[in-house]
Amino acid sequence: MELWTGVDVPVSLLLLPLALILLYVYATWPFGQLQSLGISGPPPQPFFGNQRQLTTKGQFYALLEWSKKYGRVYGIYVGRQPMIVVSDLDILKEVMVKDFGHFTDRFNQTEGVMSEVVKKGVFFAGGVDWKRIRNIITPTFSAGKLKMMEHFINRCSVDLTENLEAIARRGGKVDVKEYFGAYTMDVITGTAFGVRVNSQEDLNEPLVTNMKKMLGTAGRFNFLLYLFLIFPWLAPGIRFLRSIGLSVSKNLTFLIDSTFVMIDQRKADNMDEKRHVDFLQLLINAEASDGSAPVGSSKRLTRKEIAGQIFVFYVAAYETTSTTLQYLAYNLAMHPDVQDKVVMEIEQQLGEEDPSYENVAKLKYMEQTINETLRLFPPVTTVSRMASETVHIKGVTIPKGCGVLIPICDILRDPQHFPDPEAFNPDRFSSANKAAMDPLAFIPFGYGPRLCIGQRLALLEIKIAMVHVLRKMRFVKTPDLPEKVKFRTSGGLLPPATPLMVKTVTRDKDHVTHDAATKDI
Repeated sequence: MELWTGVDVPVSLLLLPLALILLYVYATWPFGQLQSLGISGPPPQPFFGNQRQLTTKGQFYALLEWSKKYGRVYGIYVGRQPMIVVSDLDILKEVMVKDFGHFTDRFNQTEGVMSEVVKKGVFFAGGVDWKRIRNIITPTFSAGKLKMMEHFINRCSVDLTENLEAIARRGGKVDVKEYFGAYTMDVITGTAFGVRVNSQEDLNEPLVTNMKKMLGTAGRFNFLLYLFLIFPWLAPGIRFLRSIGLSVSKNLTFLIDSTFVMIDQRKADNMDEKRHVDFLQLLINAEASDGSAPVGSSKRLTRKEIAGQIFVFYVAAYETTSTTLQYLAYNLAMHPDVQDKVVMEIEQQLGEEDPSYENVAKLKYMEQTINETLRLFPPVTTVSRMASETVHIKGVTIPKGCGVLIPICDILRDPQHFPDPEAFNPDRFSSANKAAMDPLAFIPFGYGPRLCIGQRLALLEIKIAMVHVLRKMRFVKTPDLPEKVKFRTSGGLLPPATPLMVKTVTRDKDHVTHDAATKDI
């Protein structure tokens, strides 16, 4: 092409500025949507929105900073998609309960590249599929079913205690996440599949090792997810890259295939279901109360749906329970007076009884201590919803398709709900104080119809483990245990920046004072 100057310029060179302009428009054009609704927020970056800030700072620190600056309602962008961050309890009551019909689904930006099996898990499922699956599996977590799991949990708690005792007698410190993580993995493997393992000692058990690899490497290839957020039409190519190993898919495939094998084996053996009291068998048996629906109907789970629930069960139960146990041990070490009260309550309420679903309900002060740990260190920092229609709540317009991000950490550390929020104080959750509390101010397990279905199981695991461990030993503060925990950037999770190393002292030989117990450390 010849310009008016007579200079011959290649067409491609002329098109380059136009292409760059169009690319910039594509990268930024959604970013005025929330501002046009009167919703302020941190400036988004082209293509990424605020996702890079959330990733590099960590959700805990980024959201805490933004909430202080922009208030209880503000807007961010995940990639090019808008999200409204809400910690106003009145608005959340509408979103999570009263107007739940318009906020049934989670805001899931990565659905297009997720495994077909994983998408069928109750955490990720949406719409009518979520409602059907939730209704089917809810009885699996009933009080009666949890009581059937007590022996698995007690057995794993005994293994945990013996392993911690061995370290205590050697005078060593314990990476509490490592050991409680192994305990949680053992409980999950037992309650899910009826398989007894001691993963703290048997490091080569295939099911456990594959799960640990999957959990340990999740998020390593975040670039692929970023690429999908920016260019959703690349989903088929991204799924292919993940399928050939550029992700955790090999370990995920192992878990799914193992679940399929166990499902088929149990059905082929046609064994009396009473011989199996694990969650896999309960899911295989799961159906509507009339019991008349054939396999494959809307009242029964498919093989893929069963595997999807097992995946969610493993991932959610492992991270949430082990994280809570980790920070609970830390808090007990940092606050020996609280630890003594917990131990005294165990002695007074349980004596020498084995802990069970029924008798751990007597441990009110332990529950207060667990709740205060969950308040300061919630295992999951956020939950989300997505508007299926444009909704107006308290003067805030939430457009159709917009996400609502609920910053659990911000709510749990809001001085309006919890005075002196950085202080550890289990008395916040005394019967009188909890009765006066707005229930939406304490939501470590979510709230409303999508409340975590495994909440009671997680709390049962924590209480039974603590009864066994605290009967035999105490957690002791060491000079290098931080007064204030710093967190590592890790998406919506809350891991410490460095491992929390806690000293354990056996109670049978060590009756010294707390000060004396730390002199030689």
